[in-house]
Amino acid sequence: MQQSRRTHGVFVILKGTATVQIAGQARVTEISPGEVCGEISFIDELPATADVVAHSDTEAYYVDRPTLQSLFELFPHLGSRFYRSLASILSRRLREVLAHQTGESTSAAKEGGISKKTTAK
Repeated sequence: MQQSRRTHGVFVILKGTATVQIAGQARVTEISPGEVCGEISFIDELPATADVVAHSDTEAYYVDRPTLQSLFELFPHLGSRFYRSLASILSRRLREVLAHQTGESTSAAKEGGISKKTTAK
């Protein structure tokens, strides 16, 4: 997946790993089997916010918007579960970014314990 290009769907990593790289940022995030990428572009229908680079022998499944829309029409409950899952993924990733910026551990971010660190004088 390339930054600044629309994806029109989401990718699910099946095997291997990939790195998520955002231009101008030194931090690189790794995604592994079961994780998705392209979700931001899928939701807002704008270009991707990052490059995703697969490592050797990585397999991913691509699901395009029309296929998902057809599934949601056949199984309406699937749509709400899908978007709830995307919201959870985005929430977790945002907490991880905030934790990185504030210096908190990633485990605190996953538990929802994001707070700006302050020191008493």
